[in-house]
Amino acid sequence: MATLFLLAAARFGEAAKLAPAPPSSDASLISLIFDIVLLRGKLITLCVMCGYALFVALKVRALGPRNAFWGVSFVRTLLGAFGGGIVVPICLGMPPGPMANDMVVTAALVGWYIAQRSPGDLGFRVLGPSGLPTARLLVLLAFETFRANFVISMTDLAARTLKPSLFATPLWGPLLCGAMAGSFGNFLPFDKGLAPIDKGFSWPMISAFSIAALYLALMHEPTIGPAIWAACAPSFERSAETCRVGAVAFLCTVGVLQETLMGPSWHPLQPLTALLSAVVPPVVAESPTKAKAS
Repeated sequence: MATLFLLAAARFGEAAKLAPAPPSSDASLISLIFDIVLLRGKLITLCVMCGYALFVALKVRALGPRNAFWGVSFVRTLLGAFGGGIVVPICLGMPPGPMANDMVVTAALVGWYIAQRSPGDLGFRVLGPSGLPTARLLVLLAFETFRANFVISMTDLAARTLKPSLFATPLWGPLLCGAMAGSFGNFLPFDKGLAPIDKGFSWPMISAFSIAALYLALMHEPTIGPAIWAACAPSFERSAETCRVGAVAFLCTVGVLQETLMGPSWHPLQPLTALLSAVVPPVVAESPTKAKAS
């Protein structure tokens, strides 16, 4: 289901590019939308990253006391937003994101300031839980746009960096790198331990792993990828950009549905997670009295 949705969304993007040329103003708007979706250009990338960091900073603000030393909330924002960008490059023998790219700390600072220290607390009043729904959706779209692109970038980087061992292409390394890129901030700082998965995997974890798996199969697996592409989308180019458009469309659509109609606990892969839970059911711990009796 996720594969079909991803490829259908990408087909929509390709159709928009192949359609007859609209008036210049419409063409400029479509071009701008694709530039934002694919993070083309430093200014666009920085703006989307600021929205991504702002989404995380708003969650940090909602969960933590505002009167704490400002450095605590800023570091939590930086780690929550870009934890995957710190851990994944280190795993691949590269400098972490905040050291390799000045946009990372800059975006974290902007997002943190708007959520925590804007004049009159305007940022949180407009964008917080009781803020303007339209403004909140724009921040959500920026968050999911950057997250989709980052998951694919880190999956691709790992697939090109790591050497094959058991299979024709690296498998678990790229999958784990992509999953961590889109969700590892949930585990930081490390004083949380494994609490984020005590009650199961969250949607950010499931979606990051799913997109990493789809991208790895479609673009790096020499047999399965071309077969899936030929079966589901034979009429347009098999490319990383097409996958990015589809991933952004998928995550943004789910995010908007969660925010407006379905609630945060809903996601479209629930049938698969339910099947996995049936195959690997949770272990029910014995009560202390029963344990003593036995």
